Amino acid sequence: TNVSGKIFEGHGIAGWSEYKRSTDGGKTWGKPTVFPYSKKVWDINKITGDTLPKGKPYIAAFVRSIITAPNGTLVAFLSRQLANNRDNYLGFKTPVYILSHDNGHTWTEPKEVDEVATSKEISLTNDDGASFVHDGVIYTVFIGGYGTGEYSFYASYDNGETFTKLSEGLFRNRKYKSNYYYM
Repeated sequence: TNVSGKIFEGHGIAGWSEYKRSTDGGKTWGKPTVFPYSKKVWDINKITGDTLPKGKPYIAAFVRSIITAPNGTLVAFLSRQLANNRDNYLGFKTPVYILSHDNGHTWTEPKEVDEVATSKEISLTNDDGASFVHDGVIYTVFIGGYGTGEYSFYASYDNGETFTKLSEGLFRNRKYKSNYYYM
């Protein structure tokens, strides 16, 4: 993410997501490219200066996971929450995803992963293996609440065009003192 180290004393997600592309298998990388939706969300909630005016919550949308669908479509999952991570448990929204059908040159408008779920049910996914492809199906795991809620498992059988909830309440009643997403 392109995040300011000054805003929130460097503890937050005050900014937007960017990425670099490689056309030679990772030997060299191009210049950073902005994820349009992530920047759009930040611009709507633009900060003037290094601190937020009191009582003004700013939402940031940042890319947590990108997966390549079986047909080559890129699927990027974005978490949406208050930019100040000290208060993020108060301001999660449900995650969205965007698609690129041209290797990251352009991206679709965001789609809700689950149009009926609340942020208490699904709020974020992690970038450490929570999205994967197996036998032509995209799978992703979401955590509810502010990262300590129950887990839900989703799948896409159509290269990221839609997602279906397969199960909810994974790891129910298991408590972790820290590093809640390590099983």
